[in-house]
Amino acid sequence: MDPGDLTRLAPTAAYLADLRRALPVRRAIRDALVDEVADGLCCAIETHVRVGVSPPDAATRAVAEFGPPEDIARSVLRQIAVTRSRHAGIGLVLTGPLVGTVWVATLGGPGDALARVGHVLTAAPLMVVVLAVAIPCAITAVSAAGMHAPSWLPAGFSVPVALVALAACAAGDTLLLAYAAAAGLPGAVAIAALVSGLRLTAVAVAAVRLTRLRAATN
Repeated sequence: MDPGDLTRLAPTAAYLADLRRALPVRRAIRDALVDEVADGLCCAIETHVRVGVSPPDAATRAVAEFGPPEDIARSVLRQIAVTRSRHAGIGLVLTGPLVGTVWVATLGGPGDALARVGHVLTAAPLMVVVLAVAIPCAITAVSAAGMHAPSWLPAGFSVPVALVALAACAAGDTLLLAYAAAAGLPGAVAIAALVSGLRLTAVAVAAVRLTRLRAATN
């Protein structure tokens, strides 16, 4: 039988429809995942048909062998969540020094680099707390989701840690923007504000997507 005919059998079609509904990801990713499962179902159905089972019964058996579509969806979504948490951690690790350098350059005042950093942290002391949370959490998210993660650090741990890092980063950018607005600082700060605003937007998008994935796997 043609694979297209196999996926249109009632048990197979219902299974794939349930799987599609259980995957709250972008359409391209969802379609690719559903197509992969459909290929597996078709192979299983053909195996049963070759030994004399009717196509409808073969489809019913194949669906039962694959297990509930919600279980497959949760397994796939956990993998996607871990990957995205790693990407989020890498993004924070890479953009942190850039954003920090821009703010230090515009708010730091006279003196060497260390003195400028000290001036910014004195003006916005809560940034010390933000950095103390965001930096280790971002690094941990990258490490936990990596291929060579230590055995005592489960991959799934990268998701909540990444969310904490994203929240801390958002708090830091918000603090800097609020400080700049309250102090009525010169137009040069607009560049730093733009950089923080762009990162704040990216962080919000990443946090929403990661939160949805985490909720879907529970």
